[in-house]
Amino acid sequence: MSTLWKFLRAVQLGALCAAGLLAWGAARGEVREHTIKLAFVITGDNPQTRSAAFFKAEVERLSGGKMKVELYPGAQLGPDLQVLSALRAGVIEATATSSLLGTIDPAFNVYDIPFLFRDFRELYAVSDGEAGRRLREIAERNGLIILNTHSGAWRNLTNRVRPVVSLRDLKGLKLRTLQNSVFIDFWRALGANPVAIPFPELYTALEQGTVDGQENANGVIVYGKLMEVQRYFTPTQHNAYLGMLLFSGPVWQRLNEEERKVLRDAGASSEQFWRKAIADEDQLLLKRIGEKLVITPLTPEVRREMEQLAQPVIDKHMASFDPKFAELIRAAVSSVRGK
Repeated sequence: MSTLWKFLRAVQLGALCAAGLLAWGAARGEVREHTIKLAFVITGDNPQTRSAAFFKAEVERLSGGKMKVELYPGAQLGPDLQVLSALRAGVIEATATSSLLGTIDPAFNVYDIPFLFRDFRELYAVSDGEAGRRLREIAERNGLIILNTHSGAWRNLTNRVRPVVSLRDLKGLKLRTLQNSVFIDFWRALGANPVAIPFPELYTALEQGTVDGQENANGVIVYGKLMEVQRYFTPTQHNAYLGMLLFSGPVWQRLNEEERKVLRDAGASSEQFWRKAIADEDQLLLKRIGEKLVITPLTPEVRREMEQLAQPVIDKHMASFDPKFAELIRAAVSSVRGK
């Protein structure tokens, strides 16, 4: 190769590199200034607030400080369903919430079906697999972008009236539950009287005796200060808590691809942070609950009775899904069960 050719080749490669750097710089430059409001119901130092803060830091780091995230804990922007409506309208940008999307499309009720998942591997096999991909598509068609899903905690029962050690003890208990048909059907099948109340109103409802008890993840029981107005705790583990980091579909449509990539990447990295933070703290929370409330474990026999009574609820809601979607769920759970 001649010296002249080598020189020309070097100039050409240099020009290509320069062009590449310019293109990279232009792509980075596409990130514009934005302020993102992130709402959630829990306040204080806990996995939810720490994980939300991690997401905030990731967005601001990946955007070079151009995209700012403002955190609104303690239901400052309203209860979950109100915030979901605001996201769909493009009024609020983001929320971290439990799975309430069944109010928008019944397919999301899969995450709320009692006793469907025996451990978190089974839950993540659904949320991270083909079934989860289909749910993300459904969410997007309904004005919501799922940036991540996170769990690591079970929903358990508390009440102020009596220890729950048998199904007989559930009879007639007024239990607050989510504004969700699966939960309402489940507790009614077990003999309780379920009442759907928005979370910001729950403490007062328990304090005033409007309801006798409630069911929630341990973190909500502790950080929501529900132990102050409850007496008995029963580790029913009837349902795996699933949280979602959601973004407004209308706002998403106004973002360019580089800005969307910032949010996707921050959602993915914070997903692992969220999952680990919740799982690590759940057992510590159980110890704190035991210091304040009377823990009344269920025997294996009583738990089997609960599962039997819940089976018609499971069948009813699984039958409401598209058969192919239901099969995806069963296959995902089977792929990890017993391993």
